[in-house]
Amino acid sequence: MRVRDLHIENGKRTGIEFSNIGFSRHGVLRVIKRIPGVEVLFPRPWRLEPRQDDFVHFTLNGHKFLAAEPWGDSDVFWIVAEDETDIPEIEIVKRAFSKRWLWGL
Repeated sequence: MRVRDLHIENGKRTGIEFSNIGFSRHGVLRVIKRIPGVEVLFPRPWRLEPRQDDFVHFTLNGHKFLAAEPWGDSDVFWIVAEDETDIPEIEIVKRAFSKRWLWGL
């Protein structure tokens, strides 16, 4: 699986994008929860809202992130930083998803 960087017009990295092949929304949440230092803010663990594009909100080292399936039923997932761009935490999240696919966790 290829995890790609997402950028805004000025070239600053805002997050990551990866294929949803082999992933579900619950699988994305599971990987996020395994990242050291993550605090999941939404959803409550027992309920993912199927109608919302953004389905997980979390913090990592004080920075806010969200996980989304753009356009509701897409073939990709995005994880983006909500408060800043080009922060090192984006790379931490990217490594977690790259490692998950490599090891099949």
